[in-house]
Amino acid sequence: MVTVLGALASAALLMVAVPGSAQAATGTLTINGVDHVDPVGCFDLTPADSSGPPAGGAATPDPMVVKNNTDKVVAVWDTWECNTDGNDQVSSIQPGAEASVDADSSVSVE
Repeated sequence: MVTVLGALASAALLMVAVPGSAQAATGTLTINGVDHVDPVGCFDLTPADSSGPPAGGAATPDPMVVKNNTDKVVAVWDTWECNTDGNDQVSSIQPGAEASVDADSSVSVE
């Protein structure tokens, strides 16, 4: 009986200690008019070619407008790679809110 209770207690601790995998947000993340439905992960806001305007000829706006119409908080990073291991998070965008974000940064939905 003691062995069974010990095993159950260990299993319960493992379930609490192991974080769940990232799940997509429900809703739409809009970055400069481009909708990302049920987004998850990192969105690099760095222009494809920082030496000039993108191939379409239009300059990348700076700052960029990010609208968070999801059910999750969006993190704003001051680097292009959503550096979640460092202290590069500069702000966050709450569900239903909008913010201006520097073009040489990134946002993430976790």
